[in-house]
Amino acid sequence: MRKDWRIDIACLGLRMALGLVLLYFGLQKVFGLFGGPGYAATVDQMGTMHIHPLLANISIIIESLGSFLLVIGLLTPAAAAAIAGNMAVAMFFNLKAPGALDSLRTGTPPGASMGLFITILMTVMALSIAAMGGGAYSLDARLFRNVKKK
Repeated sequence: MRKDWRIDIACLGLRMALGLVLLYFGLQKVFGLFGGPGYAATVDQMGTMHIHPLLANISIIIESLGSFLLVIGLLTPAAAAAIAGNMAVAMFFNLKAPGALDSLRTGTPPGASMGLFITILMTVMALSIAAMGGGAYSLDARLFRNVKKK
């Protein structure tokens, strides 16, 4: 049975959307690009949220390297699973933020709840990518196409 090409396009679209958005934020955290704080300031900022520096470093690496791997489609399921875990933790911290769910109750503009909704969306996208893999338009497909599936 021939695989439907639309699934590969969907995989590519999901990978690019999530990967490029997270790469933008990752480059802010690592290099201070696009008005970001840079590496040391990001670790310090995460420290104010009581996140251990080791975990802050792991989070920054997952967000920057993992998003790059998604964009190029290399080690896609592992990168996506790591990003899903990272976004789940971010979701938890956004849920604890003051006013995180106020817009649901009051109907006012999202404000603080936007961070929660975006992390929920990114977590679901990453889990979907982890389940589907990189698709035909990925380095995974090029490098591992001769590996037999059991």
